[in-house]
Parts: sequence; C-alpha cells; structure tokens
Amino acid sequence: LNNRAAWNIGLNYVGTRDDADTNFPASRVRLPSYTVVNTALTYDLTRQIQLTGRIDNVFNERYQEVFGYGTAPLSGYAGAAVRW
Repeated sequence: LNNRAAWNIGLNYVGTRDDADTNFPASRVRLPSYTVVNTALTYDLTRQIQLTGRIDNVFNERYQEVFGYGTAPLSGYAGAAVRW
C-alpha cells in the first residue's frame, strides 16, 4: 500500500490473581486468567488526512479486571485526523 497503512495487533494476557469481593467484611476471591486481543489500522488517505479504525476485544472475551466490575465486549471505533 505504498507505506500508507499500518496495522497493529495487541495481545494482553493476565494470569489468575486474588481480589476481594464486594461484601463486608470482604472475602478473598480468585479471578480467572484471561487473554484479550485488540487490533488497529491507520491509512493515510492523503498527506493531510489519516483514517483510523480500532477493534477492542476481538474475540469478545468475558472477563473482570476487578471483582464485580465487567468490561466492554467486542467494540469498534473509527475516526479521522486532519493535518494542515
């Protein structure tokens, strides 16, 4: 593509870990491991206009970073940057 595009893939693995539940007094809970894959693409349409796109959580992984708080499912974003 004449060096006009860039594609990135990111993989984030988090192993099992301990956390506290939401009760009082808090009890220890074990959160399972998870792997999340994200990808992004940029394309220089012209020297002044760059198009961007991103997909987070490509495989729609269900996971918790903190006990009791969910995370976003498969999500997509698009945009453009203009330079002058």
